[in-house]
Amino acid sequence: MAVVFAQSHDIPSFKLSMPEAALIAHQRLYEYLDDLDRTVLLRLAREERSISERGLYTLAPEIPSDLLPKSIDLVTPAPPPDFREYTRRNIFIVSERFKACVDAAGGAGQNFHPLTLEPRFSGEVRPREARPPYAYYFWVIDTVLDAVCTEGAWAGGVKPVARGSENLALATGDGSGSRSRCAVRAAAIDGHPAWFDMRHTQPFVSDAVWQNLTDAGVSGMLAQSEWAEV
Repeated sequence: MAVVFAQSHDIPSFKLSMPEAALIAHQRLYEYLDDLDRTVLLRLAREERSISERGLYTLAPEIPSDLLPKSIDLVTPAPPPDFREYTRRNIFIVSERFKACVDAAGGAGQNFHPLTLEPRFSGEVRPREARPPYAYYFWVIDTVLDAVCTEGAWAGGVKPVARGSENLALATGDGSGSRSRCAVRAAAIDGHPAWFDMRHTQPFVSDAVWQNLTDAGVSGMLAQSEWAEV
């Protein structure tokens, strides 16, 4: 089984504020991603390829570490959840507990960058002995696979999005019962704890990672759909 995951909607109020250095890095990150989009679209047009293929290059790009803040202020008193989305792409904020679950599954394509969440209230830092900073990470998934099954019994789980081309199908699996109609190829995902697929816009994790996360009781994320492995 593979699981498509997303941020949960019922996590406690969790607000971040960026000091100047973090805000500059954040702005540079979005400029980098926007430039990547433009470059890819120009390349596809030049090569007379469909823009539906852009996901191969833009879903999970490599992210230079200097574009990720080293410290962000936490401005709500509730402890942060284990998982939070950071950008519209492939970058997430995760706890040490979350990282340990991914690391325990092994595999490649995972990049963790240290991040400090510094508790601040009304512009002041609380005493460290009363409220120490939280050690978190930016989790960057920079792997894009071609693993979604599009033939035979699994053809009903995909939707053609460009000229009916099989290579440009977009997987549409959703709900807990999606394993009956959506699948990924086990050989294609072997050794990958987390990834994006060229036919889907949301990230996947392996069964091993999801089991670790479930057993650890991590907060902040949910399973959007479950996919069979064939």
